[in-house]
Amino acid sequence: MKRLKEFLVALVLGLAIGGLAGMTGTSASASTWHKGLPKVLKQHHLWGSKRISRFGSAKQFYSRNFIETGYSKGSGYFFSDVMRTYYKNGKFEQSFVELLINSRRYEVDPATTYMKTGKHTYQIKSTVKQSGYPDQRYKVQQSGKHMTVWTKRLWNHIDPNKGFNRSQKKWHKIDHYQVLKNISDDNVQNKDPMHK
Repeated sequence: MKRLKEFLVALVLGLAIGGLAGMTGTSASASTWHKGLPKVLKQHHLWGSKRISRFGSAKQFYSRNFIETGYSKGSGYFFSDVMRTYYKNGKFEQSFVELLINSRRYEVDPATTYMKTGKHTYQIKSTVKQSGYPDQRYKVQQSGKHMTVWTKRLWNHIDPNKGFNRSQKKWHKIDHYQVLKNISDDNVQNKDPMHK
């Protein structure tokens, strides 16, 4: 009877210690940076914003943001925030602003790294650091075929050549996005796929 009692006490202690170790391991792995992009951004390469901004005389133009992701041989996965301009009929106006992480360009795609920060929520940053440029971070929260995207700019030093060289303390929401299936970058450059 005594041995059985000792065995049960040892078993309970072992399970308790194992449970604590498991919780610590989960917490540590959740806050680890991983190379690449979260699975949802590998599955779906193009996301369109729900909001548009109209401008020009008689509001003949509008802009829409897109999140584009992909893989570049030799560089790795990339994440870009692209604003495209369209005529009010949805036809592409031939102008766009492309913001890859850390002000890079497609010719030198910055490889991405990500960290899970919550349920279906990830923080994304570049593995490339440039002197005189900020560390641009993105946060994405997925909900089915939709996601919300925020951004935040961090500086690890003060660069006297830049006017806006202060780290942002808060995340700034860009927009809500929906996945665009079976649509290529070429299609987006011809017409807004979300135009109604």
